[in-house]
Amino acid sequence: MTRVEEKYDFSLKTRKNLFITICTGIVLTVLGIVSMSASGHHEEVASNEGHTFNWISRLGVDIWINNVYFIGISIVGVFFFALQYAAQAGWSAGIKRIPLAFGNWLPIGGAIMLVTFFVFGHDLFHWTHHDLYDTSSHEFDSIINAKKGYFFWPLSDHPAIPVFFIARMLFFFGLWYYLFIKLRKLAFQEDLEGGTASWYNMRKLSAVFLVIFAVTSSIAAWDWVMSIDTHWFS
Repeated sequence: MTRVEEKYDFSLKTRKNLFITICTGIVLTVLGIVSMSASGHHEEVASNEGHTFNWISRLGVDIWINNVYFIGISIVGVFFFALQYAAQAGWSAGIKRIPLAFGNWLPIGGAIMLVTFFVFGHDLFHWTHHDLYDTSSHEFDSIINAKKGYFFWPLSDHPAIPVFFIARMLFFFGLWYYLFIKLRKLAFQEDLEGGTASWYNMRKLSAVFLVIFAVTSSIAAWDWVMSIDTHWFS
């Protein structure tokens, strides 16, 4: 079986629409910054309460929230693809490659998340403030201090760099992207070779992915969303 080579036609109309969309996004971002800069009263109140939150911090928060959202869409797309093979579903044959393609965002989203954490981590996550773990400080928080091992292990005694938190982030993205590449490779192999060998391998790998996804997606939600409010118990 020969594989048909297809090339996307990036037409002038598509480029024009993309340019308009990018310009619109830039204009809205500038308007948002101007709007926040004009709301001096709110910043003054926040400053009086000990919170220095400006438009740069707000931009970092927005990048984080939106990136988590698109990462969710990306990994759920791969999950949907794997679910179809694990369940031996036939109805989705015409569309399942579309959500699989969402997985291409994973390395980009991972890089954005890592950079955003290092640049805006103190604005996003209260638990990154070192005074919370100093028993001699008036900022000491016994609840957050009890959870420091989850973020800083193996440097829990000197919580400076959240090694365990960052390691989980890198591990999740690396594992997700690796499984995505394997699934995509098997999908292409099935197209080229036909038969059922690739299909059976895809079904086995899909079952493995579903188990891994169930565990890692839950922990990722604890890390990237729930830990924003470190006092959150559920």
